[in-house]
Amino acid sequence: GRFIFAGVPQGRYELMAQRRGYLTQIFARAIVAGPGQHGDTLVLPLSPPGVIAGKVMDDAGEPVDQAVVQLFSSTIVNGRRRLTSFATKQTADNGEYRFSGLAAGTYYLAASGYPWYTKLNQTHADPAARGMTHTGYGIQFFRNTGDPTSAEPLTLKPGQEAAADFALLPLPAVSVHVHAE
Repeated sequence: GRFIFAGVPQGRYELMAQRRGYLTQIFARAIVAGPGQHGDTLVLPLSPPGVIAGKVMDDAGEPVDQAVVQLFSSTIVNGRRRLTSFATKQTADNGEYRFSGLAAGTYYLAASGYPWYTKLNQTHADPAARGMTHTGYGIQFFRNTGDPTSAEPLTLKPGQEAAADFALLPLPAVSVHVHAE
């Protein structure tokens, strides 16, 4: 893991470190090089990536196929906490999803989708204005709350594999059709 850069002109530099199986790190602090400068104590730590994975189930304990799970990262910008949409995944037919290659940090998750029977009715061109076709799952935030202010943060450590499961409840939904010329 040792390295040396010989004959580097005096100046300020940034370093980037990579290794298979670890997150790429950019060391943005200024590194001064030149005569009389010693960087022999410089340590560049690399972190293994983390994973957030889980299952999305319905109110009967069945997996929700093609549910949308959204991952938000939490950062401090100008002294205020900001949530930024980081990635989106769809669940497999077994209700599972997986976000991999994640840096250590604080994340929030949200899940939503449609019950299997609404997709079935739409496939068969169900003309009903009401009924099972117009049902959806309300958005659930990690740990199964519909209120975004009650969402629980998931703090991921380097190399950690964290589980975040969801239980979605069906709610009546409304379709709005707008025709514009």
